[in-house]
Amino acid sequence: MVDQPDVTQEEARAAQPRIVEAVFASANVGGMMQGMKAPLAKLIERAMSEAVEYAYSHGITDPEQVRDLMQTARKTIKERYAKAVAEATRNLAG
Repeated sequence: MVDQPDVTQEEARAAQPRIVEAVFASANVGGMMQGMKAPLAKLIERAMSEAVEYAYSHGITDPEQVRDLMQTARKTIKERYAKAVAEATRNLAG
């Protein structure tokens, strides 16, 4: 018979499965914005990450609510970026 190793209560708790919450934010931009995708993608990623930080700091952990906040942040940044590009284009045109 093989002796079983002694396991402390602390080790036993550490070995138990536990729920870990995590959110991954990544942005990829295509279509009409493709030429400006690197800076826009970084802005979107940052905005979505900030939305997640806001959600968790306010006790919002429901995945659907967190995703909605992330998508709102994404949409807002894309709209602001498109508006800024359009204004810059108008200014260059004279």
